Amino acid sequence: MRKTLIAAAVIAAGAFAYYQLSGAGTEAAIPELDYVPADTVMFSGQFKPVNVTDYLKSIGFGPQYYANPEFDQVLQDLVDSADNAPQVKFLVALLRDYLAMLSSGQDFSAKSGFKNDMRNLMYMVGMSPVLRMEVSDTNAFLAIFDRAEQESGFSHQPVSNADVSYRRYRFEHDAVQLDLLVTVKDGWGTLAITSDRLASANISQLLAVAKPAKNFNSEQVLTKLADKYNLSQDAIGFISFTELAKSLTSADGNRLAQDIQTVFASELDAIADWRSAECQQDVGTITQNWPGVFFDGELDYSNSNVARISSNMLLASSNKTVLSALSSLRGYLPPHMQSDSSAAMFHFGLGLDPVQLSSAVGKVWSEMTEPTYSCQPLAELQHQLKQSNPVAMLAMAGMANGVQGMSMTINNLALDNATMQPTAVDALVSVSVANARTFISGLTALNPELADIELPQVGEEAELAQFVPQAAMFGVEAKLKLADDHVLVYSGSTAKQQADAVAASKLEKNGLFSMGLDYAAFFQALAQAMESSGQPVPDDFKALQQMDMALMMSVDITEQGIQTKTRMEIGSAAQ
Repeated sequence: MRKTLIAAAVIAAGAFAYYQLSGAGTEAAIPELDYVPADTVMFSGQFKPVNVTDYLKSIGFGPQYYANPEFDQVLQDLVDSADNAPQVKFLVALLRDYLAMLSSGQDFSAKSGFKNDMRNLMYMVGMSPVLRMEVSDTNAFLAIFDRAEQESGFSHQPVSNADVSYRRYRFEHDAVQLDLLVTVKDGWGTLAITSDRLASANISQLLAVAKPAKNFNSEQVLTKLADKYNLSQDAIGFISFTELAKSLTSADGNRLAQDIQTVFASELDAIADWRSAECQQDVGTITQNWPGVFFDGELDYSNSNVARISSNMLLASSNKTVLSALSSLRGYLPPHMQSDSSAAMFHFGLGLDPVQLSSAVGKVWSEMTEPTYSCQPLAELQHQLKQSNPVAMLAMAGMANGVQGMSMTINNLALDNATMQPTAVDALVSVSVANARTFISGLTALNPELADIELPQVGEEAELAQFVPQAAMFGVEAKLKLADDHVLVYSGSTAKQQADAVAASKLEKNGLFSMGLDYAAFFQALAQAMESSGQPVPDDFKALQQMDMALMMSVDITEQGIQTKTRMEIGSAAQ
């Protein structure tokens, strides 16, 4: 049970962190964006206030889950093994206190100082990460750190100047020294990590006192990204390859490059070749085509029994040749894999046109190996890449002419504990191929034993065991059905409905990949199979059986780049 709770805690916290990273909200143009530098390499903004306690309540994660002896022991072992115990004790005390405050339910805001409905921002100022969140009670917020100091014996240095007062917690390990800065200003708490090696002038920007000359509001960063990539301005996050590249190819191209130069100046000989004008030009051209990863998100916990989390992530590209090649690989996915939710225990769909595989990979390969680079290290990487051309290995893929995709859906599965034979199966396997009957006839011709089989007519349903006698061994009444462009094998009422929908659908390129998983149902069936075969079921594996969580993910190629959509539903945690 305790390990189940740990697993539930990890999923709940991970889902909330995933949502925090993708953001959600109703207004991106807030004054606090004046303090976010336009050249930050990473940004995450949550603009719609989120009530943490209501979110955890919606997934059934109440106060009883935070007192966990096993987790406490892990934290204690961490403290006992630390070289600098007070520093580690301080961080552990902060975590324990935060969990204790969460256990207070609706009193969380009063005890923590956080606003009951909170917004937050996360970004980088050069090398320094900054986290800002709305605070309603400054004293309560700072008391979190006071309690951690009292418990650990680790203390801060108070710093004040004309602009701001803040706390500095100095962490040291060997020759590395980092400072955690903490302050509250205008209803926003700020945590920032910096180093004494960096210019002290940075601190005013880290603590949202001084505005960068070019910031998110002055440069309309979020508005431009939303317009370019069709993102909701309510919820935007990104990782900028453009700014990361500048930090590699220059000493002063952005704040990150300047910080790297300041902190690691004596150790940068290894990347000296990258910091040439030629590399700045060549790498800059690459990042113009591949500027970064951009994402938005949405959290709905209005239903007290379930939280729904969705996110869209785009690996953006303006390289039309590569996108056209990748798009040619798209194939067919069944209708029930096109929705934002799925009731299946498990589904997997691959929309793929294998005939296009060799051609598409060849075009992508050419885009990587044919450009002439003046940047020496980039040219060397390109030369190494040319030595392992994968196109020849894909020549056989052309034999699957007409195939557009395949899928498997398991709606329900139950096994007899004694015989391990299925007692209930509701599942569908499909192969989508132009002129399915001709395709199957071609396959049977390759096997003399199948040459005399009379296939059902298009639209007709037949017992699979008539054509594949081995199917009868499993005790499942599976059906075989041929549609114009689909081969369908299924058993069960839900699978029949899904098969009929596939049979009636047009064979078209509508996706690349889809996967869905109901954690509890899937791992319960898997555990049953392990137990029936005499295999022990690990405790950590058992925890997954009690996860009331369903996940759906899809990948597709769009005009904007490679898009991944994720949908997650989390219900009441295991009791």
